[in-house]
Amino acid sequence: MMLRKTDPIFGFDRYELLQHYRNIKSRGGTSIENNQVIDILLQIKSEVKSLHSTVEGIKTDIAGIKESVNRIEHQQQEDVLTILKVIDSKVTEINERQNETDQVIDVLSARTTRLQAKTEHLSSLDN
Repeated sequence: MMLRKTDPIFGFDRYELLQHYRNIKSRGGTSIENNQVIDILLQIKSEVKSLHSTVEGIKTDIAGIKESVNRIEHQQQEDVLTILKVIDSKVTEINERQNETDQVIDVLSARTTRLQAKTEHLSSLDN
């Protein structure tokens, strides 16, 4: 990552830091001032490394989250398919029972019709 002149570093832009360094250097700055500049630059370098590490960690976390989401979605799809198969099985079972019930009703209806006919025939014989 390359810093532009306008990128802020601890509240200063890069250009301001360079100007400050040049001013110190042109005055033949003391070793304390030069050491301060070096300390600032080392601190900046350390912060950049830390930020880079943080960004890499976030990327790793995002990849892990995406993988987890994909696993969860896949599991949910499998669960839905399983539930649909169970529902289909139950509907098939209900339809089979309904067909059996319809057959029993048809048999009972035919018997009832025959019994009514016999009852009417016997009644007519009594008269």
